[in-house]
Amino acid sequence: MANITKRDEALIKRIAELGMLSTNQISELFFEGVANTTVLRRLRILEASKFLRRVIGLDTKECLWIVTALGAELVSIKIVKTKWSKHMIEHDHKLIALRLVLERVGVAHAWMPEHEIRSHMFKKFGLDKIKNKIIPDGFIGIEVNGKMESVALELELTLKTKKHYRNIMSHYQDKTDLYAVWYIVPTSSMIKSIKETWSKKYASGSSGVNVYFSDLNELMNNPLETNLVGLNSVIKLSELFTPLEVLSVPSPAQVVSTLVENNLAEKNQLTSEIHSPS
Repeated sequence: MANITKRDEALIKRIAELGMLSTNQISELFFEGVANTTVLRRLRILEASKFLRRVIGLDTKECLWIVTALGAELVSIKIVKTKWSKHMIEHDHKLIALRLVLERVGVAHAWMPEHEIRSHMFKKFGLDKIKNKIIPDGFIGIEVNGKMESVALELELTLKTKKHYRNIMSHYQDKTDLYAVWYIVPTSSMIKSIKETWSKKYASGSSGVNVYFSDLNELMNNPLETNLVGLNSVIKLSELFTPLEVLSVPSPAQVVSTLVENNLAEKNQLTSEIHSPS
């Protein structure tokens, strides 16, 4: 059994919170200035002690690390997600990288990922009532004009059919507790295509909920200067989403939790066929 350090406990907790982290991400977060060989040696020790498990599947061949049941027990954390679909590994890794960036610059005051939303719904409504419900890639708490708001985030790596987007729009637009739907995509052509679909459905430019589109690469490289492309306007991210201290009341976690209960309750009729994997 390895001699567990405070740093080991901190990185195990962070991996459990996020779901998984790559070797490079762990190095940046917990081993600044330390050689990669040393980082890998420590991770292998934690793996040999059965606190961590590696997952293979990234295009770059880099290792991903997840927390085992024993690791979760070590740091007194309950793991919500223990299995990762091979065809979603790349998507989920990019989503976690995006979360780290938005948290680092202070834009995301709270973040509830898809697997936590699903777990929350399961506990509240039961499996039969949630298994066909749409669930976004995450709900995030952001600040707009001094008020904490909730945003449904969709990381789309491939373009879906127009019918797919129209069906989702018809339900998102009724969500009064939702400030915006934020599509993050890898190309400007995808922004144009999805935006055109929204605009054709809502000729007046108003969908009942704000919708924004951003380029993934821009967001990763220069987040606060990234454009939020709306149906009728373009604004810098930092000009709308205020990167300040978390507001005291209500807490962003409360906002996100309330949104989950209100917007993903039984009345939501979206199905898994409509919301296929990104």
